[in-house]
Amino acid sequence: LELAGGRVLVTHGHIVYPGVSPWRPGHRLIERLRGEARAALSQDRRETLSGELEAAALALEEYYADIKKWRTCRPFLSRLVGLPWWLARPDSLWRLIRARHGHPAQAATILEKFNLPARFLIIGHFHRSGVWPIGQRVVINTGHYGRHLGSPMRVVISENLLRCEQVREEVDGYKVGPETARFHLSGQNPDTQSEQEPSRFAKWRDEGDSHEAAL
Repeated sequence: LELAGGRVLVTHGHIVYPGVSPWRPGHRLIERLRGEARAALSQDRRETLSGELEAAALALEEYYADIKKWRTCRPFLSRLVGLPWWLARPDSLWRLIRARHGHPAQAATILEKFNLPARFLIIGHFHRSGVWPIGQRVVINTGHYGRHLGSPMRVVISENLLRCEQVREEVDGYKVGPETARFHLSGQNPDTQSEQEPSRFAKWRDEGDSHEAAL
């Protein structure tokens, strides 16, 4: 999804790593399936972001279909080997830590690879919210809206500004908190309160108090 005249690109974090989730035991199989799906595309589509997203989606679809079939045919063995993914391979936890901390720089290379003009790249998938200026680009991860560690964010585009605001789930719904980063879409220097992960939650207001369009 391109916004603000192509200056903002919103896409899924599946695009970042060839194996989608490099900490999971099946990431090498997913990478192979993705390569096969990519090779089946036309040459022109292969060189586009939408083509890469299609290849990732097809790879994941085939991968999870195989997993479901295997568990259906071998339910007893499935239960025996149904360990949490972080115990399935000794290096899984290390891969998770490395991906969580390395994904902003890795994500920024997507813009270069597909020669995209966007200055701002908004993604999710890694459950780590934050704002990372990388060269002339800015990578924004909105985090995870649920009961995981970390503080999710929302991105608001209003007039010529892009703003990041903290979000928290409470008993009566989501609350929108303080602004953590602000950028001028015109390309001026960013007015950034936090260039890394959002700080602890401060004063919150109801979601209904905001009348600006939010992503």
